[in-house]
Amino acid sequence: MNPETNLYHHSESSNLKEEYIDLKTIATKIILATPQAIGFACLGLVISVIIFLSYYNFSILNTTTRIVFTFKGSSNGIYPDKSKFSYQDLVASDLIYNALKNEQLDTSENFKNKIKSAISIEGIISADRVKARDRLIASGQAVPIIIPDEYSLSLNLPRRFPLSLAQRTRLLNSVISSYRAKFERTYAIPPISLGNLSSTLELADYDDFERILSDNSIRIETYLAELNKDAGTFRSGRTKLSFGDLINENQDFNQIYRNKTLGLIHEGNLARDRKSALIKMDYQLYELSNLEKHQIEEEKTTRDYLNEAASHNSSYILGVKSQMLDQHNSNTPVLDKGLVDSLLANDTYSFIMKRALESSLKINDTQVQKLIITENRKRMD
Repeated sequence: MNPETNLYHHSESSNLKEEYIDLKTIATKIILATPQAIGFACLGLVISVIIFLSYYNFSILNTTTRIVFTFKGSSNGIYPDKSKFSYQDLVASDLIYNALKNEQLDTSENFKNKIKSAISIEGIISADRVKARDRLIASGQAVPIIIPDEYSLSLNLPRRFPLSLAQRTRLLNSVISSYRAKFERTYAIPPISLGNLSSTLELADYDDFERILSDNSIRIETYLAELNKDAGTFRSGRTKLSFGDLINENQDFNQIYRNKTLGLIHEGNLARDRKSALIKMDYQLYELSNLEKHQIEEEKTTRDYLNEAASHNSSYILGVKSQMLDQHNSNTPVLDKGLVDSLLANDTYSFIMKRALESSLKINDTQVQKLIITENRKRMD
């Protein structure tokens, strides 16, 4: 037999034996290492659970919303009644209590204190204002106090605290709503009789409708115009309407619905109690006649004063000096008494002229009201 052939077969069998031994060894090692691997896996799982529980129990969840104060005086740190304004008023104890009550949460003193200590409010200053302040500092100029444009209201509670994320968000919104309601009760002045318009109309009759609806419409428009002037950029987050939009809607209501309703009442001479309506008209005419007489006398008196002021001749004394002051100071200014008298006379004349014009306008307005009621009465007869 060839020695080379024997060597080849020997090498091939050796390789197969080595491969067989390697696979068996690997399998044996895997089986032997399985308990150890399972132990390490359990240890890792336990460590992961501990880390998760520690994170859940001790980590803080931050819930944040933003608020902008747009009432008149907020930029100067004062309320509309000139009292001191502080953004910390937003997190007062009574507001937090109302917010908890509105959200039907625990209102106990302990729970309320936890919520109050977890709420914080911070000012947000735009980057442009910071840059402007830095430029003033660099130029050596005086830096005014910077009042934030808006504020960040945050609720910082542990994740395990018994409030869901939705409840925390609603609670912050409820705090803001409570502050807005308190502000409106304290400082806002709603239109007179706006809230009881419905009950007022229930007791009205014929000629009262136009007067009541017109007066309330004027009050609403005046009220909205003042709000639009103080907070022209405000737009409701729910309706997306601004104060200017509400003014336009009020005008549309007057043009379409109010005029149509009053037109139907006027055309049909509608009245709940015709006799009572006539009695009220007669009394209104009586009151307007007395008012007209009083206004005519007032206008006559005002015009008499106006004629006297127009015919008044002041005696002018020019270049009058105080001799006592001249002894100490030769640069004493000359007091032109004639000029002073002339200014006073002109000012008095302008004031009386204004009063005379106002008196004439009042008389004309009263006469127009009498004419309208008289025509309505004729239609009722």
